[in-house]
Amino acid sequence: MAIQFEPCDMMTSTHSVGLVPTLVLSAEEREIVAGVVEELPLFDVFNPTPEILTWAQQAASRLPPRLVSILLDFRARSNEFGTLLFRGLPIDAALPPTPQDGRPSPEKGTRVSEGVLLTIMSVLGELLCYADEKDGALVQDVIPVQGKEDTQENTGSAYLEFHTEDGFHPYRPDYVALLGLRPDHDHRAETATACIRRVLPKLPNHAIEILRRPLFRIRASSSFGAAWSRSSDGSVG
Repeated sequence: MAIQFEPCDMMTSTHSVGLVPTLVLSAEEREIVAGVVEELPLFDVFNPTPEILTWAQQAASRLPPRLVSILLDFRARSNEFGTLLFRGLPIDAALPPTPQDGRPSPEKGTRVSEGVLLTIMSVLGELLCYADEKDGALVQDVIPVQGKEDTQENTGSAYLEFHTEDGFHPYRPDYVALLGLRPDHDHRAETATACIRRVLPKLPNHAIEILRRPLFRIRASSSFGAAWSRSSDGSVG
């Protein structure tokens, strides 16, 4: 975020991982988040009701003040990395086996991780999902699927090249959040991010001008279904 983590009362539990601003929640802050999320009623991720979205917005105001302050600052000014990392967030105490088909597990009976994402992202803005992507799931599972290891999508397990989330879509999100529930077997997986603010100063003006023209197209993700793959090549520019 735009917060530079200069010497202040947050320095004891904030640092950078690969230069990305990082907030490590204290045990007390973790308990506060867990307590807020425990109040989340069970809901169907494929049928998010207005009541659930309202709950998330109201619950966000009860998150730890330090967490909310950092999120609000990021919403207002972002930072030169376009990224924040939070450590120590609560997740579900028991997780079912990782699904093989990339879909949410029907055996997952708690909504702790979903509640954490809903409340945190409600500080940044309005929650959204797409009816034609992954059956309209408000919170999506990102799971490698056997046979799709080399695909440049969230079902793959190869290195995912830098991209703008849903860059082909006319109503792409302003923010995207990832919450890790289970590490890879070798504990080698990493999430790489990049920010255009660090790139633009290194590009000549004529290159920037060309890139801003609607000359380039991004193929729609297969998670949006065959109709998008055939007809929606969103232009960049």
